[in-house]
Amino acid sequence: MPMGQQFSVGGLVDTDTKVDIDATASIVQSFGATITGDVVNVLAQQGNVDVNGYGDQSKGLGVAPVHDGDIVVDLDLISQVIVQKDAVIAGGAIDVKAKGATGNVVNDKNNDAVGIPVDNADVSMFIDTDAIVDIAGRLLPGTRSAFLLIDARGKVVVNRSFDGPNLTAGTTISSADATINGLLPSQVSSLTITAERSQLNVNSNESTIALGASDTDERNQQGQHVTFGPTASYQVPDRFTSVTIDNRSGKHLDINGIDVILPTTSVTPVVSPTATLNDAGVAKLAGVEVLIDASHATLSSNVYLDGAINNPGGVTTIRSTSGSIIDRNSAPASQIVTSRLMLHAGGEIGATGSPVQADASQETGVDPASCVACPGAGSVNLILASTTPAQSLRVQVSRLPPAILRLISATSRSA
Repeated sequence: MPMGQQFSVGGLVDTDTKVDIDATASIVQSFGATITGDVVNVLAQQGNVDVNGYGDQSKGLGVAPVHDGDIVVDLDLISQVIVQKDAVIAGGAIDVKAKGATGNVVNDKNNDAVGIPVDNADVSMFIDTDAIVDIAGRLLPGTRSAFLLIDARGKVVVNRSFDGPNLTAGTTISSADATINGLLPSQVSSLTITAERSQLNVNSNESTIALGASDTDERNQQGQHVTFGPTASYQVPDRFTSVTIDNRSGKHLDINGIDVILPTTSVTPVVSPTATLNDAGVAKLAGVEVLIDASHATLSSNVYLDGAINNPGGVTTIRSTSGSIIDRNSAPASQIVTSRLMLHAGGEIGATGSPVQADASQETGVDPASCVACPGAGSVNLILASTTPAQSLRVQVSRLPPAILRLISATSRSA
């Protein structure tokens, strides 16, 4: 705050005040980068500002004290979110926002000399703020992943999207089995894209300046813009991106069913200011990994297959370090539908009267190629079908004891 004070008959107070602020809050998701989460919030935001451009003052008792000079406020604030070409944001709920600044901007002058003051001070203000969202990449609202973690004491540490009677996060499983009844896909799916202009209170004793919705008044421009490039689009995935059960306890895993396919879900983007984002339809995901791991080193933690595992075109791995993998469903149908199947057990895989039943089918144009591998120490009892016509199938069984392996035709699933 420059200040001049005089108590003479005349004189000159020359003050120059300039406030020049230039700041950019920027988030740039680079070409090909991926952000994944259940809830994804991307926010570029300017903070609160308090700017005083104040030229003060000629205080005097003289006839003609003069206050001369310039009082200038130059404010340039940008908030921007940029998603470049081939970048991906995947989440159940996606919120992308660029938000401007808030606060006060004051530009003022004061000459309160007693007598006949002569005032040559010039006040000028140039405020330019903008909130920008510019997207050229791909958005995948409705993306789901499932994760279950049971620690060595049998406590459910994390449960994301699994349904079961004793799977509440934070509780300890008291029964011998951890029961998985299926997946819970019914979470909120949303896509919100917002550019929110600055809300600055602007005051000047020269003239009234509006809030800043105008793009033509250079003294106070507070803009907001959402733009979508020609490669920008959104899609809703057709299945979970991954399903993981990490059981570190001696509890058995009772699998009553796992289906990676999601019910049909529609998402309507909410865009402000209004702009049109290309709807690219359903995203068919490939190579989804289902991992069921019972990893206790000494306790025989078995994996019981009491229901179907449906992971078409995906990779399914079932592992029991010290226990067995047991199919307790007597129905003559494939319990595991997958493209690539890996079975690891310290004990048995299936039994003579109840073999593990699998269909290693390949969805058209989806990698990896069908393969079944069964390494471990115990015997292998496996019924394997392949319902995809004219596909190659590789089967690898690593066993010292004899393995019982039955292959059935590409069209029949009867034992």
